Amino acid sequence: MSGWEEGANKMYALQHTPFGLDCARGAIMVAMQGLAREHEAAISNLILFVDPMSIRSKAIFAKGDLTLVCCNTKVSPKKSTGAVEVVVLDHAGQVLKFFISPQNNPTDNDVFVAPFWYVPKGEDKEAKLKLTSVAVTVGSFSVHIPVLQNTKKVNRNDMLQQVVPDGLVKRQRKE
Repeated sequence: MSGWEEGANKMYALQHTPFGLDCARGAIMVAMQGLAREHEAAISNLILFVDPMSIRSKAIFAKGDLTLVCCNTKVSPKKSTGAVEVVVLDHAGQVLKFFISPQNNPTDNDVFVAPFWYVPKGEDKEAKLKLTSVAVTVGSFSVHIPVLQNTKKVNRNDMLQQVVPDGLVKRQRKE
């Protein structure tokens, strides 16, 4: 690089794609952390089961009062099995897509557990949580973090289930 000349701004940090992707990934992490803190009080009123992964409510939640934030340290521009999409708008209005991979089979070595990943998909009439997103501004980024929000009242001892779009859940035959 002999010096700054016309068109040399590809060397400038904001135009450098890997740097921009790392910044966007950092914004996703900050947004997840902020939302998780905002909604953490509800977590103490949930019982998480590992096998099978599921959640039972220990409290009553009015419609809209329970929000489970999609969290994990595995955030990548590449989609993996079971990953949830995160949309990020950068300072120039460019749409960047990332994917948060699920927490599977948690172990004692896991740093944290996110209840979002424990909610199984269910039938519309039984399901009380729906996948939506919350927009969070982090610096010059607008990050749309996936969350599960209750669309119906959750009663004490309810097993939580999420609505599956377009009826993707197949009914189980009873023998």
